[in-house]
Order: sequence, then C-alpha cells, then structure tokens
Amino acid sequence: MQQSKELFAVSTGRWSLWPIIKGGLFAKLCWRIVKKHRRRTVFQQKTVILRKAKEFALGCFEWHFCLKSFKNQKKERPVIMAFAHSGDRYKSEDGRYKHSFYDNIYESGTKTFDMFIVEKTNGKKRLKNTVGPRHLRGEYFDFSGSIGARFFKPNPQIQDKIVQLSEIIISLLGGYPDIQSVVTDELASGLAAQRLYYFNQMKKRADAVIEKIRPSVILVTDSPSYYAVIAAAKEKNIPAIEIQHGDFSPIYPPFCWPAWAKDIKNRLPIPDKIITFGKYWGDKLVEGGFWTPDEVAPLGKARLDEFRRKNHGNNSNARKRNKSDSIKLLFTTQDTTREKTIPFFEKVLQIASTKSIPLILYIKVHQFEENYVHLYKVLQNKYPDKCIVCHPNKKLLYDLMLETDIHLSVYSTSLYESIAIGTPTGVLDFDGREGIVVLLRNNNVRLFAYPEDLIQGVREAMDWSDWWQEWIKSTKKAKDYFFTSGAIESHVNYLNNILLSESRLL
Repeated sequence: MQQSKELFAVSTGRWSLWPIIKGGLFAKLCWRIVKKHRRRTVFQQKTVILRKAKEFALGCFEWHFCLKSFKNQKKERPVIMAFAHSGDRYKSEDGRYKHSFYDNIYESGTKTFDMFIVEKTNGKKRLKNTVGPRHLRGEYFDFSGSIGARFFKPNPQIQDKIVQLSEIIISLLGGYPDIQSVVTDELASGLAAQRLYYFNQMKKRADAVIEKIRPSVILVTDSPSYYAVIAAAKEKNIPAIEIQHGDFSPIYPPFCWPAWAKDIKNRLPIPDKIITFGKYWGDKLVEGGFWTPDEVAPLGKARLDEFRRKNHGNNSNARKRNKSDSIKLLFTTQDTTREKTIPFFEKVLQIASTKSIPLILYIKVHQFEENYVHLYKVLQNKYPDKCIVCHPNKKLLYDLMLETDIHLSVYSTSLYESIAIGTPTGVLDFDGREGIVVLLRNNNVRLFAYPEDLIQGVREAMDWSDWWQEWIKSTKKAKDYFFTSGAIESHVNYLNNILLSESRLL
C-alpha cells in the first residue's frame, strides 16, 4: 500500500497527511478487527475525560505560573525536552517512582545539559513522589485538541484534501475487502478530519512551548503520539530523537515506512534519529531501507541493566533450584492472544494436577488487559496451588523473570527481555509468533505448540537434561544482541555528542 507515492502526496502545508492519520487508523483496525475489545463503559469514559480535564487545567497553571523560574533563568547549558508517559514509571527500592527511560539520563547527564520533562497520564491517576522532575503535564498539549476534534468541521479546502486522501486509501485496499469496509466506515465517520485537527492544535501548543524553552534536542518514547511535537521541532531545525519502548520493526505499522520515502523525510513528522535497545533492532530498521545506519543507535535499556547485574547473566533459579523444587513458569499475556492462551494453560494445569507434576504458573497480565484480569483469575480459582495471577500494577515483570525458571509468551517484546536477563524463554505456537522468527531461527527460544509439549519441557528442566542445559546456554549467548549493556553511559554520551554537533552548527 505504501509503495504508492500518491498516498504520501496529499499534504497540508509542509506535512504529508498520511502519517498524521495512519496511527489513528491502525488503532481503529486493531480494536475492530484484531482485538475485538469491548469499548470503555460510559462511566469509564467520563472518568478518563474528567482526569484529563483536571490534568489540562493544572498544566495551564504550570505553564503560566510555575515555569517562570525555568523560562527566565539564564541557561548556560543546552536543554533537552523529553516527552514521557507516566505508565513508564516503576516503584524503585527507595519507594519513589522512577521513569524507565529518562530519570537515569537526568541524574547522569545534569553536568552537561538540563532536561525539561513533559509527562502525561493517559487518563490514569498521576503518580506522586517521583525521582526526576516533571515540569509540565502532557495533557496541556493534547487535551483541547482531542475534545475539539469531536466537533471540528474542516473548511472546504481541507475537506477536499481529506476526501482525496480517503479515496486513495480505499482504492489501495481494494484487494482486502474486510479491511476496506472498516477503513471506509472510519473515514466516513470523520477520523481523518479529527486526526488533522488534533495534530494542528497540539502543534500550536508545541510551537509556543518550544519557542519559550528553546530546547536543543527533543526526546520521545512513542513518536506516533507526538508527531505534532516532532513537526514543530523540525520546523525550527531542532533534532527529534525517539527512544525505543517496545517492538521496533519495519513491518509494524507505526514504524513502517517504504524505502523510497527516505527522499521525502523532511515532509514526514517522524524522528530524525532512533535509539534502539540493541543491534538486532537497529539492523531490522536499516534492513527496511528507510533508515540509514547513522540514524540508528543501539544503546541498551537502563532498567534491564539493573536486573542483569542482579542475575549476572544466569537464571537464578536454574543455579539454586533442587530437583525436588517446583518449576516456576511465567506467562506474559497479550490482549490479542487471550482467547487461545487461556484454554492452553487450563490444559497445562489440568495435566500437571492429574499427574502431580510440580509446577507453578505465574500469569503476568498486560496493562492493556486490566479490565480482563478476572478471565485469568478463573485459572487461579480452579488451580489455586498451581496458578498465581499478577495484576498489571502489582509485581514487576523483571522481578518475576528473575524468580522463574521459564518465561513464555507469543510475540511480546518481553521475550527478548527475558533472554537478556538470562531466563530460558519459550514461545507458544499461535498466530503472530512469525514476528519473532529470528528467536526461533537462532535457537534462542523453544517453541511449544501444545500443552503436552510444555509439560515435556517442564520434565526436561526438572531432570536437568542436556536439552535443558543447552537451552540455558543459548539464552546466555543471545543476551547482548537484543539489549546492549551499559545503557546509561551510552545514552548520555550519545546525547552529548548530538548537542556538541548542534552547537557547531550555530
């Protein structure tokens, strides 16, 4: 579809319209075709809107009153403006909430640059007692645009462009009638106009904030949420850099751009450079043909390094467990696989109970499935001595990886994370696992097609078989390929080099 240059040609001002609506359109497709989720209840929707409205009001107060000291003080050091989500915070050992990506950079880089941190809650409660500063609420940028978009009526000129782009999209989807019908429905409902209004309103606020703060670099961890900010930065020749936060792949729609489009990057509101977890992710982006090697930097993940130091690259239970101890399994859920994985593990637990196999299954529920914890709890209620369900807001995933013998998922990024920590990792053979084919090809993981296969794997681990020991060895060999070590120092040095090159251009 994106091989069509016509798709990218429709623009408003400098910016191509397609990237602006692409993310929203993809999200709608996921909800309606892939995930088939229930929508939020009216009460939940009102709660989210009220919380966002409160954050917006407080953000206005912060901008007009609380930031005078930051805006007015003489800046001797360059400023990095970072955009964050509160969902990326975790409770550190001292009880404070630490941001997985930015707080380590802030604490380690304060001798050479200042940081201005914008954080939004996405309708959830705002965390208190944080490690690094939070200068401005993210809702200040996007709330008015999200509300106004519901009532926005584009002028005739803009409407003509929206109609033109919609016709191109629908035509290109002619070979996919199921997708085409959903896309046609969403475009007819005004999705394109809403996304454009949201983009323009957010960009106006970003223009004003950037003009006041005058950052030398913009950092984001979820670029599709901040295209308007990136556009505002690019118009002022300020480099925008994305830090990887999940799966980065040239086939994943939010980060999928055709190789030919590298010639029109200045018309796309996307980052100038990308920081990846490791060489594997950077290589995948470069292989796609859109990104060049000098635009991608594999620098690791600081949060993961903390657990590597605890584990020393070996699985703790594999070193300490006696043969008589229960094998601890960890399953990381995904909202797109729930319907198949619950019956799968019900069968595993049934076999383990019937045959008295000593295993304990921990189910770590994904944060997007907070409203579906009760479905997993059915397994815990039925097999209370063998199944423990962990709520999204309870028990850190990395802690669980350290405590368990085998980590399982379908195609979650957590598969790569457990390998990097040193925990033997398995993949369930369901739709979607094609995305992690490199793990299977390189023998970094074990594939389990049926519950009986997983039970056999548990037996092998109990007996310390050659198969199990080879699994441990293959896990150790792959850890640095997916997540580079020494993330904090690498990030700070990289940003300092960017700032130095920018200062030379002035």
